[in-house]
Amino acid sequence: MGSGAQSKLSEASEEELAGVFKDLPAETQKSVEDAFKAAKAEAAPGLACRSASGEVTLLPCTQTWTYKEMAAALREKHPELKTQVIKFLVAKEPMDEYKTVGDLGLENEVEYTASEFSYGEKISMEEAVPLIEESCKGMDAVDKNGIAELKALKNPPDVIKLVGEAVACLLQAPHKTWEDVKKMMHNTDSFLQQVVTYSKDEVPLEALVELQWYLNHPSLELEKIKRASACGTGLMEWVKGIAAYAMIKKRLS
Repeated sequence: MGSGAQSKLSEASEEELAGVFKDLPAETQKSVEDAFKAAKAEAAPGLACRSASGEVTLLPCTQTWTYKEMAAALREKHPELKTQVIKFLVAKEPMDEYKTVGDLGLENEVEYTASEFSYGEKISMEEAVPLIEESCKGMDAVDKNGIAELKALKNPPDVIKLVGEAVACLLQAPHKTWEDVKKMMHNTDSFLQQVVTYSKDEVPLEALVELQWYLNHPSLELEKIKRASACGTGLMEWVKGIAAYAMIKKRLS
């Protein structure tokens, strides 16, 4: 398109552009509409996050982000928050951690507080012991065949993706996508060795903080996971057992 045409286009009124749109073939109109819808859905509202002390941090988040993505972005800008629990507040009320920015209708600004690690306060040692025992039993279903079945899934159920992310979080491996999770399991023997020899006494605080999102996720109930994968169930039982023990140890130390 020549510079003259570009100039005319930039000077065109909204009515003139609407007229041009109507003259386009129906298929082209649909393509343009779809492009605008996609652009709107992914529009970055650029949320301003205001801390309790008044410091403002801009997050270029999209409408599909949840607490997990917002917290990760905030921790990237403020590394000191990596071992702290972040609570986002919308009109002074805690943000629903499992709804998206778009679902919550978040615009412009949210507030947040960050506190020292405090999860595990509601878990007693009596409650943790059965979880740890179940995690040991669950490991019976975690074998080479089960891992191979998981790795073969190109587009697994969402609940299996979440299980894989939770395991990767505990092992501190990349877990933004299912491909990341599959890379973690690529060498089956090495992966199983990591899980079997994992030290429940040395769980990084950073991993425990991030794990809360998964441990409280409404979709990650063991009965729901069982319907999708026995191996996935065993892995999630392992995560919950390790986390329960580690949280109590952190609380008592």
